[in-house]
Amino acid sequence: MVLREPWEMFYQIAASRNVVFRGALKHDYESIFKETVLDEFTYPQKYLLELRRNVKQISNLQFYDLNSDIMGSIYNTLIENQEQHDRGQHFTNTNEVDIVNAFCINKETKTVLDSGCGAGTFLVRAYAFMKHFNKKAKHIELLERLWGIDIAPFPVFLASMNLSLLDIKEIDNYPAIINKDFADVKTKSYHDLIFHNHTSEFEIKKKDEKFNSVRIPQFDACIGNPPYIRQELVDNKAAWSNLANSEHGLKKINQQSDLYVYYLMHTAAFLKEGGRLGYVISSSWLDVAFGTGLQKFLLDNFKIIAVIDNQKMRSFETASINTVILILEKCSDREDRQSNIVRFVRIYKDYKDLIGANDSENRFETVIKFTSQLEKTNKTVKNEDYFVTVRTQKQLEEESTTDGKYDNGNWGAKYLRSPEIYNRIIDNAGNKLIPLRNVVDVFYGIKSGANDFFYVIDDTDEVKKLSDDEYKLQFGFERSKHKISWEKFGWYYSELTKNHHLMERIYFQPLFKSQKEAKNLEVDKKNLHYQVLICNESLATLKKYNTKIAKYIEIAEKQFDLHNNPTNAQRISNVKGNERDWFNLGKDLPVGDFIFPSKIHEKYGLIDNRKSKVFCDKVNYNISIKKGYSKYAEIIFLIMNSTFFRFLLELFARQMGEGLTDIDVVVVDNTVVIDPELLKPYEKELKEIYKSLRSREQETIYKEVKQKDRRKLDTIIFEILGLKAKDVDELYKEASELRLNRNEKAGSVTTIKSKQKPDYETSLKLIQERFPEVRSYTSLIENKETEEFNIPNLPAKFPKDSYISETNFFNTYNVYFKEGNKQTAVSLKNGSQVKLLKFFYDELEVKGTKLLLPVNPADCENTFKVLYKDFKDFGTQIKKVLKSIRSTASYLAIYRDLILKIDL
Repeated sequence: MVLREPWEMFYQIAASRNVVFRGALKHDYESIFKETVLDEFTYPQKYLLELRRNVKQISNLQFYDLNSDIMGSIYNTLIENQEQHDRGQHFTNTNEVDIVNAFCINKETKTVLDSGCGAGTFLVRAYAFMKHFNKKAKHIELLERLWGIDIAPFPVFLASMNLSLLDIKEIDNYPAIINKDFADVKTKSYHDLIFHNHTSEFEIKKKDEKFNSVRIPQFDACIGNPPYIRQELVDNKAAWSNLANSEHGLKKINQQSDLYVYYLMHTAAFLKEGGRLGYVISSSWLDVAFGTGLQKFLLDNFKIIAVIDNQKMRSFETASINTVILILEKCSDREDRQSNIVRFVRIYKDYKDLIGANDSENRFETVIKFTSQLEKTNKTVKNEDYFVTVRTQKQLEEESTTDGKYDNGNWGAKYLRSPEIYNRIIDNAGNKLIPLRNVVDVFYGIKSGANDFFYVIDDTDEVKKLSDDEYKLQFGFERSKHKISWEKFGWYYSELTKNHHLMERIYFQPLFKSQKEAKNLEVDKKNLHYQVLICNESLATLKKYNTKIAKYIEIAEKQFDLHNNPTNAQRISNVKGNERDWFNLGKDLPVGDFIFPSKIHEKYGLIDNRKSKVFCDKVNYNISIKKGYSKYAEIIFLIMNSTFFRFLLELFARQMGEGLTDIDVVVVDNTVVIDPELLKPYEKELKEIYKSLRSREQETIYKEVKQKDRRKLDTIIFEILGLKAKDVDELYKEASELRLNRNEKAGSVTTIKSKQKPDYETSLKLIQERFPEVRSYTSLIENKETEEFNIPNLPAKFPKDSYISETNFFNTYNVYFKEGNKQTAVSLKNGSQVKLLKFFYDELEVKGTKLLLPVNPADCENTFKVLYKDFKDFGTQIKKVLKSIRSTASYLAIYRDLILKIDL
């Protein structure tokens, strides 16, 4: 017997494996077994033990037991969360998948499409449903009836594997999965697949021995969960809009639409008349502005069978969004559509408590019975499991149409979130309620585009507290001899540069950023953390008069490229008479009478800004009272701090997955309030309430509803609206439960692999991996004669260019470092060393450390050229990558460590 080394055995096994795999490829398993980059790897001997353990574990797996949940988990585990967010891909749990399939698939269903199939969960469960309805259906026939499309290769691989494993004995085991951008897939187009047409129901053209060109059919059912990508990240909106126009005659799509809107419309073009479309879809379209177009599209093209919202659970672990199940049936008959009953369903339990475990024997009977029960509901029903509100499509359209124009119907707020008290208030109030926009104007806060530049911290008072010795150490002058007026200048800390800057006070104004900066319900300037740069002068003018702020602006341009930031760049104007620099936020920035938070949680309060008159950040809105209502300022302030107003905001605003309520300007404008004139008779009582509310801190809603001043305010409003004290109690109960339910739902899923801000070491490692092309300084000067220099952490003055030449008579070049009375010089041997040192000092801010410089001028020149080119080529890219991963690390610090490998 011949004993072999472990590595010899390993490579023999690998060779045998390749023979087996090549044989498998003859039977069309190439998407699973084809060679990849992994086949090019070589393994060190120390890895063999670990490899053996892995092989042993894999050998114990029963592949036919692998299910869609496992495949989805593989996808969620292996694919970086950021990539999933970029592509909008998230694995849907099996309970919701089965509910969608139960609505859309029946014994007559022949073809099914998932236009964003991911790992294939919907298709695998659709396979099971079709098998349930037709026990004799063959595996090879079902694979031809189940079509999937996905843009990413890895999910396509998983989906193919997922479906193939349903019968591993079958030779013709090749699913109909198309690896393409769905926007590029047209109806009735041909696609190259390994497709044998066992059912003889598809149009195919022979391509070669292996592939056929297959015409994509019209489908009986379209299922899935479309990509969740916000409108600002949607690529090629024009292409998607063109599809909507060519397929449905839609001339215009709201440009704020998220990708799922375009996806649904394009998917609808693949659906047969009478076919069903079932989506697990973001709930935002029910209430936000861009949902108007989608609602009208659904009303004009489908019978809306059901909109289902689980009010206990969120759908995804990897996405901070709330979803609903949307079930549609394609219908071109207007009368049929208008008479169709729409069911808005609120589910109060976990789905598994209603339809059982996904591996239970009677799973299909249970879920089909559950969906049939909902679909047969023709009137409002409420029980411990769910609450169904019904409306005909004609009612839905009429309730949202004003002067012949369809507006967003707020279907989510009205039919999935509103309690009975809401309808009672609306029915009783009549014309006593008016839109808030009739009373006030709502403006956004400052959208700077670069908060770390525009928002600075005023530390002037700290300077005044310095001892004489500390003052001299800081500024290099004795306090009495320092010719600076601290009334005219301020000592401002910039989070951009991580340094203090001496700048003119005239260019900075107080800024309200966070609700925590308020004192009770009023702006307190002493609590404000930031000052905002407000400068309407040009940089040329600022430089002409030698202002300090000009230097700060130039640092932002030269070192941080802020003038090319998209938000900042769009401010630039060279139009004569209307010139504007990138740092000019505008001459007419609004300052509101009140400051309104754009996001609310358990606490809420409208902040009075009439006395302080400060600017606010974009996370707040400015509320300005219209001239005709100026005499009702205090009453309006109370109305907007009432529990009724807060309740309506929670009801109609966009719900974020973390439990936050995201309130858009449109929502604020359209929220109804009691007409302030009706409160005039209660002026005396309201003044007392106003005084009391402003004098105390606002608590969570659960505690606020117990406050006497609040109850007095809400009771007065309800009395005028024709309601009673018991209605106030019901409002308090529902408002508190709405917030509790939102918190519970937000906490129902622990978001995994969330977008956390990486620390410095993680950021550096990532940049090293992504930018291997950046050459290190150490490698560039390796084997070259060098000399070590100490670089002080002081302002530097370099020799003028005219002085630098390699024929300098004294053969020495001094760089002076001076601050106050401190001065030192570094003597360099040639002009090329000066150039190289200047690059390190000016561009990379290498200070307070030792630095090796080549002695030979040619070596210095060559090194400088490489370093300078790399910095220009990759510096901006590195900055963008750090921003995309939400790293707070300075890109200069990262770049320095990348090329120098030193701590600075």
